Amino acid sequence: MKVFLVKASDGGFFGVESSLRSLPEEAKIRTSLFMGHPYPLSYPFPKRVDMNVQGFVGLMGYDLVVLVNVDPEVLSVKEQRDLISYVEAGGEAFC
Repeated sequence: MKVFLVKASDGGFFGVESSLRSLPEEAKIRTSLFMGHPYPLSYPFPKRVDMNVQGFVGLMGYDLVVLVNVDPEVLSVKEQRDLISYVEAGGEAFC
């Protein structure tokens, strides 16, 4: 299972990472830190569509997108659209 995890950089322990790692299926977690508005995420939000390969990549390469202690409204309009499209295309998100 591939997981894209976005969490606030100021700490806070919610046990999400340890819960993901305790799943029967091994979880590969890409963590991106949110440092506050207007700073970008420490690892960029994957794009919804890569025009070079004419298909869904980026977010669609993940089984689950998790936002921990991060309001989706702090994402850029583009990132919000990509997240919405990901879910509409069958992707799983947990906020």
